[in-house]
Amino acid sequence: HGKMILGLDSPDDCAVLEAEPGGPVTVHTVDYFRAFISDPYALGRIAATHALSDCHAMGAQPEVALALVTLPVAVDASSEDDLV
Repeated sequence: HGKMILGLDSPDDCAVLEAEPGGPVTVHTVDYFRAFISDPYALGRIAATHALSDCHAMGAQPEVALALVTLPVAVDASSEDDLV
């Protein structure tokens, strides 16, 4: 378990974790967006830009990205296929 250097006690654009004492730190951010446009590619680009700007604000260089998507129940299967 790492040490939380910056987290919810002093909120910022990202959380900062130190895996080992004196070791390198990792910067983490999570954003959640409701689908406010119908184009999944545009929404993904907006969400990625927002998350990357959080990292940039912290002076971090992004190395990994993870996308979390919530689709409404009534969405057709082709929309799910578009996201994969």
